[in-house]
Amino acid sequence: MKHILVPIDFSDLSQFTVSVARQIAEAIGSKITYIHAVQVSGEVLLDDSGNLIDSEEFDVTILRNEMSASEIKIRAIVADEPQNSDGICTYGSPEHVVLNELENRHYDLVIMGTHGAFGLKGLILGSHTEHIAMKSAVPVLSLKSVEKDLGNIVYASSFSKPNKLPDAVVYLIKTLGKKITFLNIVAKDSEIREKEVIEGMNKLAELSGIKDFETALYASTDLESGIEEYCHAHATGLLVFESKGRTGISRWISGCVSAELVNHYDHALLTFKRD
Repeated sequence: MKHILVPIDFSDLSQFTVSVARQIAEAIGSKITYIHAVQVSGEVLLDDSGNLIDSEEFDVTILRNEMSASEIKIRAIVADEPQNSDGICTYGSPEHVVLNELENRHYDLVIMGTHGAFGLKGLILGSHTEHIAMKSAVPVLSLKSVEKDLGNIVYASSFSKPNKLPDAVVYLIKTLGKKITFLNIVAKDSEIREKEVIEGMNKLAELSGIKDFETALYASTDLESGIEEYCHAHATGLLVFESKGRTGISRWISGCVSAELVNHYDHALLTFKRD
């Protein structure tokens, strides 16, 4: 894992995100790129390079001042880095800016804070982090709390088709993990046999090179509730979950557990897609 992208908004949660990114980067020798988006309204025009276009109808002075202040802050963050890192400030929505950066440069991981989105807003819009996590081709580590120890890790899955975890996920588990639990949620009237689930867990661990882990089967009415109940009961710091990447209407109709967890789960969540 050579390059980590860290979107920031200079909040307290962003400061925690920076510290986590530094911890991971130092442990595995990764470069960090920090990126900040100065949000603009639909009335503001940008050229092909993302620069503001002066307009008689809209005063862009405030936006330019915000950009200047943001550039100073991000340079200060980069200056404190012990390893080779850089920073980017640009105009646009956080979602568009981050996804565009992921398309144009190679990254192995995204680490970002999220305040989530709830109720009707969550249903219609979701959070920026949710959208990025659903669309990103690389794993996304979403942080919500500055007080939680990430070392107690839970990987939740059905384990019915055990495949090797992505390298970036394995690196993070081994770097952050003090305790790792493989969790399967057993819904009511489930025909899944405990022996088969345990065999799937052991196989996944073998394929992924994870030797030290615990196993857990937890009964619940539904998957999302079961995961949240188990993680709260066992003081989980980081939940790892495979994203199916459903967005828009398909998510409304079919639902997407990983999207709901990004928005509603209280603490850190690492989502990933299969290669």
